[in-house]
Amino acid sequence: MPTCAHCGRKWSWKQSLNRMFTLSQEIQCPHCHRNQFFSKKTRTINAVLNMFIVSPLAINIFFDLTPWMLLGMIVGIFLVLVVIFPFYLELDKEDRPLW
Repeated sequence: MPTCAHCGRKWSWKQSLNRMFTLSQEIQCPHCHRNQFFSKKTRTINAVLNMFIVSPLAINIFFDLTPWMLLGMIVGIFLVLVVIFPFYLELDKEDRPLW
């Protein structure tokens, strides 16, 4: 579970999940209400794992999957990634570039 970069308190799984679905790059701590950002490591891992969501499309090239099987695989992979996201989430005090 992530730990606040400012106050050092741990977030719960539910708090982390709620912060995941934001369009802003700033994330507010539920305890101290100070803004922080996803770490460079978290954004890199997230980018790599998000490629797995579209991997059933590549599998479909080799195996003739029905559209329902394809959709089920995509939704299943998405749900697994949503569940594990809070466990690899790390926070940083400032927004750093990926490069």
